[in-house]
Amino acid sequence: MISRSPGAARRAAEKRGGAVRGEIELLVPELSADSLARSGSRRDLMLMDMRIHRLVHLATGNDYLAETLGRYADIAARIWCVSIDRLTDLTAHIAEHADLLEQILDGDAEGAEATSAEHVAHFERALRAAL
Repeated sequence: MISRSPGAARRAAEKRGGAVRGEIELLVPELSADSLARSGSRRDLMLMDMRIHRLVHLATGNDYLAETLGRYADIAARIWCVSIDRLTDLTAHIAEHADLLEQILDGDAEGAEATSAEHVAHFERALRAAL
């Protein structure tokens, strides 16, 4: 996921969300800090993160890539389960996706790739601190 996710975000932006554009448009408002704070549990936030990543993968329009990245996302979810109680500011981590999804919808391939790369790096730093 670490090396491929920014490329997938770029491809998703080139496709402007592709077949899942409507789902992405509906999801963006749910990523405001207020909405996420109301969502409740860390488990719900983790499920939201998984939903976002799967949509980005599907937005590439490449079934093989989406399936492969889905496997990496499943591994990342297992890591989340082990460390979720030690991760700080989980709401902010999920909210980071709002800009990424907007960039995908706007067709900003370079921005989506850069935002995704920073998001992955931030997640890695947070996990290392938690472990």
